[in-house]
Amino acid sequence: MAVAPLEPSMPLVFQCRSCNTIVGDSLSIESTNERLGALTLSRVSSLQRSDDITTSTAPADRGSTYQALQCVHCTARRPRPKTCFAAKFRRRRPPRAQARVGRVYVTTVPDLDELRGRYTLDTEAICSYELGGGGGDAALPPRVPGDVEADLRAELAKMQGVILSIHERLAAVEARPL
Repeated sequence: MAVAPLEPSMPLVFQCRSCNTIVGDSLSIESTNERLGALTLSRVSSLQRSDDITTSTAPADRGSTYQALQCVHCTARRPRPKTCFAAKFRRRRPPRAQARVGRVYVTTVPDLDELRGRYTLDTEAICSYELGGGGGDAALPPRVPGDVEADLRAELAKMQGVILSIHERLAAVEARPL
């Protein structure tokens, strides 16, 4: 079977490759399909279904019908009209079409039945970001269980210093004559 479950080590956020709008996350992932070059989610955001139903001619899903999923934030903003005389003669670029990010299958071939009615995103149209994968903790050595007590003592000493400093400031303010 071409469909395989995906279990990332850390949660992933999926973004539209054109505008970086978040369109989904790995908490709602249903499956991946290498033949289609897609992953399927149960929930998405910032995506809109087209009204048209298209019949696929691609070998991986030939004969299946689907509605295209488009990113709602990808339309380019029209340039503001300029007030100068020369602006009337400049060519304006038409707004970009919404980026096609994936599809929702209406009917499928038997091999793809589990994708019907779910949000199938093209891996070429999205990018992902692993939460907690920023590398901020990568330089820290692994924790040794015996270090917990030492860490707590160090944190308590810092807090004690801050509290003493605040107490001294407060005492100085209270000692001032009105």
